[in-house]
Amino acid sequence: MDSLSKKYIETGILKIVAKNTVEEVDSKGMFYAKIAEVARQTGHFVEVHEILVNMDDNVDSLSLIKSVISAGVTEIDLKNKFNTELTLNNIKADNKDAKNLNIFGTPSFVLNGKVNIGYMTYKDIVSKLK
Repeated sequence: MDSLSKKYIETGILKIVAKNTVEEVDSKGMFYAKIAEVARQTGHFVEVHEILVNMDDNVDSLSLIKSVISAGVTEIDLKNKFNTELTLNNIKADNKDAKNLNIFGTPSFVLNGKVNIGYMTYKDIVSKLK
């Protein structure tokens, strides 16, 4: 990420936009999406995204919340923003954006107008920028 940032993001060649893509019936996915959205609203998305990406698949919700709080999201913000209309509407809007781009997988990347679904290495991303 640091290499992408210095060479491509800071120079305006690449823009990274994170979107929540989750079905509303997926309670675990919605839990994570709400955490990510609260983190975005409070300016802690990057730190919380890192936690979500690197967490153990079997992490319990209390441990995850403690990690999110240690990343800077306050307990008050989690309580006050977690189930708000704004949070839910932002998640719905993200889902709509993803569907409009035919994105049905995580992670996905749109590079030079083409959707790339699945993990991409630094080299993969750079090769698509040219």
